[in-house]
Amino acid sequence: EPVFRRIVSEIRRVATQHVVVVPYRYCWVEPHYGVPFFPVLPYSMKVAVVKALNLSNHREAVTSDPEFINKNYRWLSNAQYKLAFPDSTIHFLPTREVIAITRSIGTG
Repeated sequence: EPVFRRIVSEIRRVATQHVVVVPYRYCWVEPHYGVPFFPVLPYSMKVAVVKALNLSNHREAVTSDPEFINKNYRWLSNAQYKLAFPDSTIHFLPTREVIAITRSIGTG
């Protein structure tokens, strides 16, 4: 979470306009692992599925560090992204796997 806050802070500090495309918590198919509703699965199930299927070639990473997924991936909700980027607009992409957070010149 502290890394996410630093990234958001830096984007908001230096960018007069931006488009940030991020995975959505309630996506139909998660874009990194390709598993339906992966972000909302219990963490133990996420680890088991990644290990069993070697998703994104992460079997070894998850085996050596059981917190690998938590440390490297965040799937936030629309409301959580809106809190992080209060002066931006949230857009769902048609497939609803990711959302785009945008700010245009002259807003915020």
